[in-house]
Amino acid sequence: EWPLIEPRKGQLDWAYTDKIVMGAVNHGLTVLGLLFGAPSWSLAPEGRSFIHSPPADPKAFGAFVKLVAERYRKFIHHWEIWNEPNIGDSFSPAANVPLYTAMLQNAYSTIKSVDPRSVVITGGTSPSIDTDDSMTPANFIRQLYANGAGNFFDAVAMHPYSSPDFLSDDGPPYSSHRQIKEVTDVMASNGQGYKRIWYTEFGASTAPKEAKAPDFGGQDTGVTEARQAEILTDGIKYMQSMPNCGPIFIFDHRDGENSLELVNDYGLLRWDFSAKPALSAVQNLLRIR
Repeated sequence: EWPLIEPRKGQLDWAYTDKIVMGAVNHGLTVLGLLFGAPSWSLAPEGRSFIHSPPADPKAFGAFVKLVAERYRKFIHHWEIWNEPNIGDSFSPAANVPLYTAMLQNAYSTIKSVDPRSVVITGGTSPSIDTDDSMTPANFIRQLYANGAGNFFDAVAMHPYSSPDFLSDDGPPYSSHRQIKEVTDVMASNGQGYKRIWYTEFGASTAPKEAKAPDFGGQDTGVTEARQAEILTDGIKYMQSMPNCGPIFIFDHRDGENSLELVNDYGLLRWDFSAKPALSAVQNLLRIR
């Protein structure tokens, strides 16, 4: 998180990020580095009233990316550029493909100059429809190619949430099931069908009925723990059935403390570390212990 590391220009604080990265590395985990957020000093004036605004200057973002890539070059070899850049809530005030393309180009070139064998992927797209400030995943990727970004990523990332439905269900044109297929077609039509789709978030919340749903859309109500296990099992099987399936990341490992916030109940584990049925379902599916 750029605002956490460099809240004031030129003043860097790596303590928290070092703790997270080295904690993961020391436990044998492979880290996907997500580069996200911009400190207030890097924003255009109109962006300072939003939570997740992009920087005004893509080159400033590239300079930060270089610092991160150099610091963690021995430990992180996979990088995701921004989070859900296709929606206004994560790229405020509205999705801006030309700006994101410039950020992606700067980040890709910088990371490859530090670690040529690294893997750079686009920011995971949020399930969305086309609105004044957001784009469907397929239209966002289509516009990336139109803006010349095709040679500046090694893979595409998506967040194909489907809850309370199964991902394998066909659904309307904007459903994650249909969007995966459309993104695949867009990549192939641009001569890059060989590139993979990384599913960097997928899950289902088990929040109680009275839990507060996010204002920006997505899953509105929680499902039962048994249904969560079924949704995860179905989704993983469906993603793995696709010929261009890359890594799959389950959101989330553990519930947050406040169960009345829907986003806090996606865990395979409850807050007290007890296991939901989804944990064994995923373990059995992936044959991990």
